[in-house]
Amino acid sequence: MKKLLLLSILAATTAMAAPSAKVVSAYDEAKRVQLIEWVEQLRVKAGEAADKAAKAEASLATSEAQRQAAQVNLATLQSEIVRLTQWGVDQQTRANEQEARANKAEKARDAAISKYHTIKFYVGGTLAILMAAMSLLLILKWGGFALNTWVGAACAFGIPAAVGAATFAFIWFRL
Repeated sequence: MKKLLLLSILAATTAMAAPSAKVVSAYDEAKRVQLIEWVEQLRVKAGEAADKAAKAEASLATSEAQRQAAQVNLATLQSEIVRLTQWGVDQQTRANEQEARANKAEKARDAAISKYHTIKFYVGGTLAILMAAMSLLLILKWGGFALNTWVGAACAFGIPAAVGAATFAFIWFRL
């Protein structure tokens, strides 16, 4: 019984709370106007989105063209880097070869200079001895009588020594 009473109360309250047909139609009309307004707003937003999408497509196409141009430039740059690197290696190789030739020439020059100084020493010494001997012979031929004194003996041996030293010095320092 309690259940029956509860059901009857529920049915009565539901019937009283149900909207009338007039209320329902007014509600539906307001909702329809609002839905039309929303659809119009969505159409405007869809148009704006389409414009943005078109701009984005154009930007994407431009970016893709720039990316492809950058790839071409990168390939060119990489080939130039390889070419310049090889050029640098070739230049370094040439410089090393020139340095090796210069070192070899310098060693040959040093050896030649050493030989030159040795030959100059022997030629200067030989000529100095010959000049000293010639001057000694001249002194003995023309001034042999003066050998009996200390001054004469000093001149007889000092002048040829001075002539020999002067000859050697001339050859050593001037040649």
